[in-house]
Amino acid sequence: MKAMNKRPKREMKGCCRRAKSGGNEGTVKGKEKREGGITVARERHLRKRESRSQRPHVAFTHVRRGVCSLRNKPKLVYAPSSITRFILLVLCHSPASNSAATPRSTVDSPPAHYVLKVQSFSLLVKNFIERYESESFEAGGYKWKLVLYPGGNKSKNVREHISLYLALDDTSSLHHGWEIYVNFRFFLHDQNNDNFLVVQDTVGKERRFHKMKAEWGIDQFIPLKDFNLASKGYLVDDTCAFGAEVFVCKERNTGKGESLVMMKDVITYKHLYEFDNLSKLDSEFCDSKPFNAGNYKWKIKLYPNGKDAELGNYLSLYLTLADPSALSPGSKIYAQITLRILDQKQAKHHFGKANYWFTASCPENGASRFMPINNFTNQNSGYQVKDCCLVEVDVIILGVVDAVS
Repeated sequence: MKAMNKRPKREMKGCCRRAKSGGNEGTVKGKEKREGGITVARERHLRKRESRSQRPHVAFTHVRRGVCSLRNKPKLVYAPSSITRFILLVLCHSPASNSAATPRSTVDSPPAHYVLKVQSFSLLVKNFIERYESESFEAGGYKWKLVLYPGGNKSKNVREHISLYLALDDTSSLHHGWEIYVNFRFFLHDQNNDNFLVVQDTVGKERRFHKMKAEWGIDQFIPLKDFNLASKGYLVDDTCAFGAEVFVCKERNTGKGESLVMMKDVITYKHLYEFDNLSKLDSEFCDSKPFNAGNYKWKIKLYPNGKDAELGNYLSLYLTLADPSALSPGSKIYAQITLRILDQKQAKHHFGKANYWFTASCPENGASRFMPINNFTNQNSGYQVKDCCLVEVDVIILGVVDAVS
């Protein structure tokens, strides 16, 4: 028989074997004696556990590369790599604000350019006046307005503050590409001390006003809790006064370019015109009287016998600008047009549709092969009745380009 291997006895570390029955002392691995029923190794183990339990509590959280999330206040986050080892990953902290404090000072002199005095200030909010624009005033050769939000500019999520802005008045008079660089500061009258709190938008930086950005200012001009304090003197007997000084530093033209405006709310312009005595024409085409569509004048141009290579085979039909020279150089009109010859008998109208950029050099669009002449002159079709036809056009202005110079 083969000898069977006996399973080796399991050694016990950090604990003792039981003593023989009736004995006071037992054999202990590593010659560690029992003291009060607990071995020395066991006592060390318990002390080690106790010391661990007294460490500051650290919340384990799911940790991704470069990201940590904490349940409570910012703290050190550890990720365990083994039972007895901890690795420090990251110290989390709240991000600092990226907005610099608005410069504030106090002066004795009132604002040089404009003062807006408000009586019964509290009634502005009670009467749902969220935005108030002052009358225009002149400074630096331009007209300006103060824009006041007594309860904060809600469109910018401002709460519990007054918002104050400087706006360029009548931007329609500005040419495209024209820019105005301005330094400005706002005033708030301290009626207790008869001086003025001065709040400046920026220090050493000019604001650029132009047609597309005509308003600059301070979203959080002053907290309402400070403004309403009687000791501050800003609101006395429900009356206050704001002011502004505006200094134009420079002006410039950005040079040549163009401005494209796509229409958000489009309008369909319809026009119907009757062409008569088609058989008696003394020219190859006839056109309608001018009509308006989208602030532009247009005409319908009809070639009953066709145009150029299609002469004698197809009717040709176009929409054209009535006065192409009225467009300034570089200007364009993007329009969707629908040309339609009406069937006066069966209402089976014949039409064509296209999108086109109209310019001074390319003022018309349509089709040279709009309809076969045989179909047009067929007495059963209803397109030509008693030597006349009805042409309808739909014009939708989709966009406009203006030159910038």
